[in-house]
Amino acid sequence: MSQGADPNLSDDRGETPLITAIYGLSLESVSVLLDAKADPYLETKSGISPAVLAADLCSLPILKLLKNAGVDFNRPTKKGFLPIYTAIARVRCDRKFLQFLADSGSTIESPTASGVTPLMHAIRYTNMDAIHFLFEQNVSATPVDKHGRDALYYLLGPQQEIAAINGASRGKLLPSDEEVKEIVIYLIRKGTPLYREYKDGQTPLLLLLGSDPPSSYYDYDLQEFFFKYCKTNQINLNKPNRFGLTPLRYYELIQKFENKESRKETGRILLDLNVKNPSAAFHALFLMNKWNDDSTTIRTILESFLNQSKLPELEWLEPILWQKVLTIFREDTELKKLLMNRFPEPPAGIWDFLSINTDTDLWLRSIQKGKSVQLAYNSNDEYSLQTINAHEGIDSALNQCRLDLLDKLSSQPSLWQLTSPEGFSKHFYYINCEDEKEEQKSYQLLQSVQANPGKDDWIRYSPLCREIPTEDQSKDPKIRERSLRRISILLKMGASPNCYVWPHHWDDYTTPLDAARKYGLKHLEELLLSFGAEDPRKLPLQKAIVAKDKNKIQKLLDQGAVIDMEELKLAKGDPELLSYLLEEYNSLRRSPVFDTIGILKPYDDVEAEAKKNRWLLPFLLKKGFSLKVRSLEEPSVGSSCAIEKILNSDLKNIKSLLKSQNILDYSCRDNHGFTKEVNEKIKYLKLESVFPELQEYEESYLYK
Repeated sequence: MSQGADPNLSDDRGETPLITAIYGLSLESVSVLLDAKADPYLETKSGISPAVLAADLCSLPILKLLKNAGVDFNRPTKKGFLPIYTAIARVRCDRKFLQFLADSGSTIESPTASGVTPLMHAIRYTNMDAIHFLFEQNVSATPVDKHGRDALYYLLGPQQEIAAINGASRGKLLPSDEEVKEIVIYLIRKGTPLYREYKDGQTPLLLLLGSDPPSSYYDYDLQEFFFKYCKTNQINLNKPNRFGLTPLRYYELIQKFENKESRKETGRILLDLNVKNPSAAFHALFLMNKWNDDSTTIRTILESFLNQSKLPELEWLEPILWQKVLTIFREDTELKKLLMNRFPEPPAGIWDFLSINTDTDLWLRSIQKGKSVQLAYNSNDEYSLQTINAHEGIDSALNQCRLDLLDKLSSQPSLWQLTSPEGFSKHFYYINCEDEKEEQKSYQLLQSVQANPGKDDWIRYSPLCREIPTEDQSKDPKIRERSLRRISILLKMGASPNCYVWPHHWDDYTTPLDAARKYGLKHLEELLLSFGAEDPRKLPLQKAIVAKDKNKIQKLLDQGAVIDMEELKLAKGDPELLSYLLEEYNSLRRSPVFDTIGILKPYDDVEAEAKKNRWLLPFLLKKGFSLKVRSLEEPSVGSSCAIEKILNSDLKNIKSLLKSQNILDYSCRDNHGFTKEVNEKIKYLKLESVFPELQEYEESYLYK
């Protein structure tokens, strides 16, 4: 800073030094940067601000520094994040932390841009400390988010990525029965409208009487408890929703179904209800989610429902209705015709349920609806609220080589995914035409809508790099020919020949040129070089290293040659030359220490090769290469710490390797799941502070 460094510069992710310092929990760095007028409101490209990150990490000392610097904790990020909102989701943020935010001006009922309140968020993540804190602050239970869901829906609703019970996902704690009761009773007493209808026709009472206990071993039956609660408090259970279904009727149905002896009567009861009120029977069928039962019963209910003179407002249920008719009764032309007469316009996102051969117009109209948020039936046989993107339907058509359909969408580029956050359009991944002319037309179509084929250098797994054959594939003449043809098309479209190949090669940082040379693909190598593939200096550099010609090496380095792991290995046995190469090391790939460790039981060729390179590790550490680093993102396992790799290896001299590293001021934050042997190493080396025991739900959800 004393040399005039700008504290507000950011990298390509928008990360400033202040963000980096906060993530590292470095109080001294944060303090120095704030004193140097680092802007505390600068956000990363993913919308993370310093205050939001500090709150997410539950760092009270850093929040205090930010407050003293005048940061407004009620100022939302561009994406609507607030510190109180992120802190609420963290189990590690205790009441003292939340109280500090409240005392510092954070509005504890401030919703996000999508209308989600801190209470909804605390319920979503089952943070009971935060829930109790908010209860003590007397927060309201009545607000709804932009989809009309209130706090009770966040607790009991069917959306698996939201609801605390039915939506429990990996890394999220389930509430106990007693906690569910406590939350529900508070929400009722705070005035949750019990007859409020959500977009799926549910009401708070239907949720209560249809709620499943989070675990079967609890003593209490939530449905029975809430039924008795309603009776005791004289809550009317006979008020129907817009489908005509009453909470009492639904409760009786659920009780019948959960009793094995009376379960077989459920179909008859639904049919009896269907005679009186087809809409109520349809909604009961939806709520019970029993679409795999007797298809005759289901068809009778659907037909009766669609034949009514007036239908209730379906909202979120319309896509479900379409999906069920088009999947369960795919061959039933009469029922499909009845559906389409009642609903001439298909909802968005049902392209996978339409027969492309017979329902072309419907498919197109569904795609043209664009992006939408709707209830869908997922692969786990659950309902979930999903964001449906039109480009997913386009991917499906590309995969089926339906150019006749896609041509009709070429004038609407807004429906296509022209580029992804990774730097290219993933539509290229789905081109799947056996006929070469149709394949060519697919690429031309993507070019006509200006889909990005990966024009920037060094994109990982770009469309071009995805076409590079593996070693086994390169032995197949047909695959070689197809690969060369497709890569040629992509290059002519402007795709960069400099990228990292799909992760089925010997190294995740293999370039097309590397692969072409290793697999003997001469035509591909010539094609890549003709389009400017970099590293024509690689072979001359390696020859100069083998010849120990420092003048030649230096000349090539001045011209842009890169010293990487392969070049370092060529200097084995010559400490002086190796020392020189390490001084000049200029690769921007992952740290070479990862290529010199090798875990105990190598699971692939990369790890096996790394074990052979261990001789290099002491040289790297002596030259100042750090063990306090993470690998870049690896497709199979994410990123990992070098120190973690070392502990998983069978290296014998770990203590001496760590001596120069000042490793105790470093934290390897991860879900480690270490073996007994590794845990013993950690204890012996006194590295407990390096590996904090964070559960998955405790780590920052902004982390990845």
